[in-house]
Amino acid sequence: MKRIVDEVTSNMSVYEENGTAISIFRNGTIKECKGYKKVGNFKEIETTAEQDAVINEILGVHPTTDEEVFQKLKSIDIESVLKKKFTKSEKFAKALKIAIDNEENLIVFGPGGYGKSDMIREILTTAGIMDKSFIMSCGEDTDESKLYGGIDIPAMKEGKLRYNIKDSFINYPIVVFEELLDAQVNALLSLKDTLEAREFRKGSQRQKIRTKMVIALTNKSPEEVSQMGP
Repeated sequence: MKRIVDEVTSNMSVYEENGTAISIFRNGTIKECKGYKKVGNFKEIETTAEQDAVINEILGVHPTTDEEVFQKLKSIDIESVLKKKFTKSEKFAKALKIAIDNEENLIVFGPGGYGKSDMIREILTTAGIMDKSFIMSCGEDTDESKLYGGIDIPAMKEGKLRYNIKDSFINYPIVVFEELLDAQVNALLSLKDTLEAREFRKGSQRQKIRTKMVIALTNKSPEEVSQMGP
C-alpha cells in the first residue's frame, strides 16, 4: 500500500493517521512512535502486506475480508459509475459485472488509449478497495521472478533460489495485470500453473494464493493472441 510518510532520519520515517504516529524503519520494523515531531520531509513509500497488517493492528483497524471486498464490488452500479466519465463503456461494464458476480477472471482487450486501466481503477476506487487490490504493469522484462516479487537476495547468498512472494500478487483477492500478454512466456506459463493449482510452488517454497479474480488488460487483439501459441 502506498503511504505518505515524514522522513525523520535516514533510517526511519513516520506515518501518521488519526492522531497515531507509526515509525517505519528502513529494515522493515514497524513500531508506534511516541513524541513524534514533524520534520516536513514528506515522501511516498510502499509498504508490504506484512507491514500493512502491523500498521492496522496498531491503528486498531480490522482488515476487510475477501468476502467483504467482493460485496463492495457487487454493491456498486458499474454501468452508472463508468458512464459519468467514459463513453461507450457499456460492453466493458457488462463484462466486468458478470466477472465480479461470478468471481471469475477477465481479459479486457483493445487498442491503447481506450481507457481500460482508467475504467478498472475507477471501479476499484469507487468500491473503496484500491488498497485490497494488486496492480502490476507487465512488459518484455516481466519474467517469473518479477511476477513473484523478485529474487530473495539473502536466500540466494545461501545458495537457494527463492522469491519474495510476500510482495507479490498472490496475497491479494483482486489482481490487475496491465499488458499481461507482453510478459515473457515463462511468466505466463507459471501464472497459469499457479492459478490452476491455487498455490504458488517453486521447489520447497509453497504458499496458497489469496487471489480470487484476475483482470488482464492487453492491447493485443484476439487474432494476435491466437497466434501466440499455447
